[in-house]
Amino acid sequence: MATWLRTKVMNLVDSKEPEDTAPSEGALVTVDELRPREDTLGLHVLYEPREDPIIADVVAVHGLGGDSFSTWTAFSNVNPKEHKLWLRDFLPKEKYFSQTRIMTFGYDGRAWFTAKDKSSSKRTFVFAGDLLVALQNNRVLTGALGRPIMFIGHSLGGIVVKKAIVTAHESRFESHPLGGLYWDIYESAKAFVFFGTPHQGSDAAVWARYLGFVAKVVGVSKSESVNELATWSPSLVQVAIYFSTHVCRPGVHLVTFFETLPYNGVQVVNEAAATLNYAHEVRAGLNENHRTICKFASASSSTYRLVVPTMQTVVKALAESAQRKLTESNPVEDAVFPVSFPTAPTKEPGASKSAHKEDVEERWKHFPRQNSS
Repeated sequence: MATWLRTKVMNLVDSKEPEDTAPSEGALVTVDELRPREDTLGLHVLYEPREDPIIADVVAVHGLGGDSFSTWTAFSNVNPKEHKLWLRDFLPKEKYFSQTRIMTFGYDGRAWFTAKDKSSSKRTFVFAGDLLVALQNNRVLTGALGRPIMFIGHSLGGIVVKKAIVTAHESRFESHPLGGLYWDIYESAKAFVFFGTPHQGSDAAVWARYLGFVAKVVGVSKSESVNELATWSPSLVQVAIYFSTHVCRPGVHLVTFFETLPYNGVQVVNEAAATLNYAHEVRAGLNENHRTICKFASASSSTYRLVVPTMQTVVKALAESAQRKLTESNPVEDAVFPVSFPTAPTKEPGASKSAHKEDVEERWKHFPRQNSS
């Protein structure tokens, strides 16, 4: 088993020819029609390879006003059958991505539209918590712990991703109420791809102005909702600083795409706002607006052909890293993807060692779960 797996990974990395063929029949989870909004919530697997090794989990998160399908779909005005969800219809056919598991996560991105709904739990970073629960559930139940993760975020979806990883890092010590429960997600998050996500830094006023732009783009017109969005600014400042400090580290790949066209006369997130200014960050402008920046009608479109090779380079690096791990280690014969599961720190600096010694998988049994589909 170990020899076969090493050969598979090495062949995948060393292959020179592009992947021109579609995935094996039955590998792609087909969704003939976009689902009703109530079915877009939670984690959805769009594609899963039929054969090992699986290089990485790819998880896409939509922004304000979007959902887990329509955000990534280029719609046809002529024929509904021509709607193209690129994460499902194009990406699995690309080299390297044919050996990744591709998922999309949905939350109530329209909660802000209902001013009468006073539940702050629907309008705050609870979305990031939902993402952590759904993804951890899935990875535990499918034996994917330790597998690298590539997160893709559009607009505020990128903020949801960032907050999720920040929470995973904050809860790393066993003395924390979560007791290192999400340490695997933090350690496995090896790549982040942002489409029109603001990384504004420490200016709350700038954040408030940006959120006002986004509200107009997605149709939030009620002043109450817009004002509530503005109060989110201080929290976004904290997330931006923490992410840059603790997540942007060697070994983590960062890709930022920014729009170059206005939407209704407004360039919502310009280059300065959409880049992290990290030393090894890959930055690229796309000839799209804030809504169309992550929608591709065909695999031959100029924007798609810029985006995907950039992402392929990252996944190739993840595959090469897996190859090195296989070469340097002694894989267990029955391992599917023999990457050691990261262990959370047992204590905070200066704190007494926690008596809580249970394995993360065992502890997970005692936490409530969110259904995923």
